[in-house]
Amino acid sequence: MQNNEHPSIERIFNLVEMQRHAVGVSFMPDTKSYEKYQTGVTVLHVLSMDLKTALQNMKNQFNTYGVIRVAGYDNSISPLKSKVIEIEFSTDEIDEIE
Repeated sequence: MQNNEHPSIERIFNLVEMQRHAVGVSFMPDTKSYEKYQTGVTVLHVLSMDLKTALQNMKNQFNTYGVIRVAGYDNSISPLKSKVIEIEFSTDEIDEIE
């Protein structure tokens, strides 16, 4: 991440839900998320925040950090065999968003 900043839940919500992009998330080594998803995850939907809350937070330039619950793919599983699963991780553990 640039400037040692972790992305907010609102930033991820904006990319995934408003801009309609699936995003790849990789995690910093030595974190719980990295232990579980060493090759990262692909986020398809944000489940832990609704549109009204996200828009209000963005309007007020308020960012929330911490645990986010999403629907997506575990990147360690072949795309041909992969199923959409519920994934939970902390924004503090994110190394990069692609």
